[in-house]
Amino acid sequence: MEKSVDPIIFIETVQKLLPEATISLGWTPSSNYAALNRLDWSKTFRLMSYLSDLRQPVMLTMNLNDVLHSLEQLEWLLGINEPEIFLLVKADATAFVDADFQKLSAISENDKILFDVDDG
Repeated sequence: MEKSVDPIIFIETVQKLLPEATISLGWTPSSNYAALNRLDWSKTFRLMSYLSDLRQPVMLTMNLNDVLHSLEQLEWLLGINEPEIFLLVKADATAFVDADFQKLSAISENDKILFDVDDG
């Protein structure tokens, strides 16, 4: 099990030591990786409170099912210009998905989204 890292300390340290780097954040607020970790508006604004002073790009990594349940919030985040936010969507053949993939088309044409998904 991975230990949690305080996001403020992590972001400040990366910003100081690696000012040209893209900051990569994983989105798993629950220790249960199988649980739905939906990005609601409260969590979205809390995330932005950590990132609002950054001038370097941010990569947000989320599981496919979490993305499907957070489309409105992600569409808003991907529209922000500073810091520029990118999304890495992850899923393998055993991933649990309980939402309609058609909803993903609302944001999937955005050039700020990368997919790391199993063909299955």
